[in-house]
Amino acid sequence: MEENPISKVEELSVGQSIALETLIGPHGNSDQLTKAVKNEKYLQMFAIAHTEKEDCEVGFRELTAKWKAWMTERNFEKMIPFLRFPLKTASLIDNDIRPELEKVFASGDSNEDIRMISLEQTNSAKNYLTNIDVTGFIRGTVWPALFFQHNSIVVTDIANNDPYNLLITIESVRAINVDENSNIHWLWFEMGKRHFVYTSESYNVFLQIDDKDNYQKIISGQHDLGKCPAHFISDQPISKDRPIVRKSIFGNHLADFERIAWCSMYSDFHLPNGGGPIITKYKRNNGFCSTQFGQHKCQHGIMVDHKTNIAQTCSQGKTVRCPNCNSAPDIQAGAVVEFKVPEYGLQKDKLFDLNENFLKYVHAPVELTQYLESLAPKYCEKVRKSVVGTEPNSGNEQAMNELQNKKQLFPLENSLNTLSESLSKLRSNIQWTVLALKWGADNVISAKWDYGTQFYLQSDTEIKSERDSSKNPVDHSIAQSKLIATRNRNNPNQALRESLLYNLLPFNHLSDEQVESSNIISEQDKKVRLNYNWLILEMENQLGTSLEDFFSNYFPDDLGHGKRYDQFKNYLYQLSVKQTIKKQQIK
Repeated sequence: MEENPISKVEELSVGQSIALETLIGPHGNSDQLTKAVKNEKYLQMFAIAHTEKEDCEVGFRELTAKWKAWMTERNFEKMIPFLRFPLKTASLIDNDIRPELEKVFASGDSNEDIRMISLEQTNSAKNYLTNIDVTGFIRGTVWPALFFQHNSIVVTDIANNDPYNLLITIESVRAINVDENSNIHWLWFEMGKRHFVYTSESYNVFLQIDDKDNYQKIISGQHDLGKCPAHFISDQPISKDRPIVRKSIFGNHLADFERIAWCSMYSDFHLPNGGGPIITKYKRNNGFCSTQFGQHKCQHGIMVDHKTNIAQTCSQGKTVRCPNCNSAPDIQAGAVVEFKVPEYGLQKDKLFDLNENFLKYVHAPVELTQYLESLAPKYCEKVRKSVVGTEPNSGNEQAMNELQNKKQLFPLENSLNTLSESLSKLRSNIQWTVLALKWGADNVISAKWDYGTQFYLQSDTEIKSERDSSKNPVDHSIAQSKLIATRNRNNPNQALRESLLYNLLPFNHLSDEQVESSNIISEQDKKVRLNYNWLILEMENQLGTSLEDFFSNYFPDDLGHGKRYDQFKNYLYQLSVKQTIKKQQIK
């Protein structure tokens, strides 16, 4: 492992100054940092809904440089104004792909394994992770960055004995040391004039005191983690030789993004007028063209005196080639150009006789403009299918069998499982670091989180059909839970409420008519079931809180879900016989 040059700063006391730039020197991995920033800026141009190309200048220059390399400068200047921002890929990512990938947060089998050295510490650790809202940090901060800033780093710091998490963009990193397994050994990043240096043993904060990269240490501390409290948000690097440059969700689709941008620009170039004038390329050395310039005319590409048939020579004694037959034009097919017709002849009284093969103005047929317009959506669909597949209800559902649906959902299953594994690993690392800083690394047995693999990819219609055709209460309950999670995938609070309402409902696999006509269900059970909605509303009115808040906050933390359901059902039975529920915590 590379020697840690930053460890030398620990010899300084708070208040002393140092030139960190000269200390780190060649260890900063500046080439990889530059590549990571450039890679990120290029992707951002396609992924973010910019309205002006100046907002994504780095990516714009890199993209247009590729086009300019194979286009003449004149053609490039004519067409580039038709490159519109935001690019079509921004809406593709934000509207078609991102919502589908968010299904990873609505998995039906997610689980957490927090274990400390004592039960008391375990309960305290779970509460602490909830209070600092690790879930909100992953979904609200890390998740958007995976689309727009995939080279970012999560740093866990501690202040006043309370750990907190920061998302550090790769642009703010000044130096970093990463091994081939993507483990960060030390990190130096800046926030304004403050510069933070983290290692596997310590953390230091420096204040920039002048414009010459001189810094004064203002905070210094030690930790017992045994590793640097920093982790990449992207799970895999582009290669082991370049571990700082991380893989993006859309890294394999950049070529298609470029095609979408090009096709959109080219179709816009033609569509305003329903078509456009195009040029057929000039054919060189096409034989005798009979073009005449004063006393000379073309004979097989050579200018000769039309009376004496003697070839015309220039001042160097070379024969003069016909400018018509031998021109090497810098124009190409498909471009719009302005062409000024030159005048030739001694008296300048004759216009240049244009060769028929040199320049033609034709109107692009409607079929061409329609084809150009259709290219970008086709590439958009190609990317969408590659990442999320095809929705199972996006066609004639009756004609689709189980195998067809499976094929359509297969890419999305792969994408979600990959994301789940990556986010699970990151969250586990964050949770372990937070708890280790709070209680000490020796007190943390495990802090694992698994986002799961069951993502409810079926449509609402399919799940309802599965539920209604279920032959036993267990299958019915599973299908109903899937339906609730699918219907409220973007509203976790409503999903919790509907799940509670369903699970607390007595004999939830039976209809009201079946309950009322049953001879084996007690009258008290029937009373609760048939007055269920009123009982829930009355309970919420008396408690002054919602069902989901009561179920989440009014029970002891160590009371399991089964006992919570049993005690809550008892309250409904009490309420059904007009007994008042007092707003108090259940002991």
